[in-house]
Formats: sequence, C-alpha cells, structure tokens
Amino acid sequence: MLLTITTPEQFKQVPWKNGKGVTAELAINEGADMSNFAWRISKACVVEDGPFSFFPGYTRHLVLLEGAGIDLIIGDQSLTLNKPLDIAVFDGAQSTSGRLHQGAITDFNVIFNPLLCNMETRSFTQDSQFTLTPPNEYFIYAAHTAISVHSDEGLSQTQTIAAGCLVHVSELHHAATVHGECLIVIRKY
Repeated sequence: MLLTITTPEQFKQVPWKNGKGVTAELAINEGADMSNFAWRISKACVVEDGPFSFFPGYTRHLVLLEGAGIDLIIGDQSLTLNKPLDIAVFDGAQSTSGRLHQGAITDFNVIFNPLLCNMETRSFTQDSQFTLTPPNEYFIYAAHTAISVHSDEGLSQTQTIAAGCLVHVSELHHAATVHGECLIVIRKY
C-alpha cells in the first residue's frame, strides 16, 4: 500500500472556469490541467449566489464542508445541501447555479470524465470505520478531525492524517481500514 499525503500548504490555487472565484486544487490526474483532465478533486469558498462553471462531459460530486447550506438549481431541478457532508451528484453539462442559505459556504468537489474513469464519493459525519479494498484507488479527505489509515500489509502499520489533508491510497494489495469522523472517501475505479 502506498500513502501519499497532500497538506493544505500544497494545494494549488486555480481560478474558476467562470472567473467568479478561486479553487484549492487538492489533486488532479498526472500531467493534466483544467483544459484536459480525467479527474480532479478540489474545494472552494462560495461567497455569493450565482452560476457554477460549466463542465460538459463530466460528472460532478459536490459536498458541503462548512456553512449554513446552498440550494443548487440544476436545469429545472433543485437540490439542497443544508448540513455538513451532504452530497449532490449532477451532470457537469447541466446549467447549474447556487443560492446560499445564510452567507458563504465551503464546498468539496469531485469532477471526473465517466468515459475515462469512475469515482464514488461517500461521507461520514460520525465516528466510522470504512474498509478500502483492492484493486481500487482511494482519496480520503479529513474534513474537520484527524483520521487514521491502518493496513496489515507487510508490517502492520497505522498512519494518522491531520485534519484538512488529503491522502491518496494506491497500490493496495490487501484490505485496509480508515477510521475517523467527518471524513470524505472517494473510490476511483
């Protein structure tokens, strides 16, 4: 098992496609940028109502990290995220705008091209244990508290991940476990 930890100081600041803000890019597939990526993980602060960037050909997972909530108007449908770690899944080609409930929010974004890979996003608000299984790759975001990743592969080892960090788990040959609360687990397959 290979663990790669990215700290907040390593996140790359990238302007939104629509020019209305800045995203902290946590991870993107190797060699890619905003014009040609297969998948991307980021987080951003949304400070005003308005349109979301247009991502035709991509699926989007949006997770509320902080704030009182947001209504997403996606085409002619509406989705509400009103508590931390609520998730919305939608087509990046849909016209999407956001209406904040009571001030700014911070959201966590997973965007991927389903013709190149698939990603599943789950969130855990309470103390939980989640099993990571091969041959998948995983990204785990410690949203508000430290988490631990344990593997019995080779020598038994437990790695603690600080709050605000992203861990990439790859080269997984045996099951491993993640333990913590307020965490987001992304399975890439």
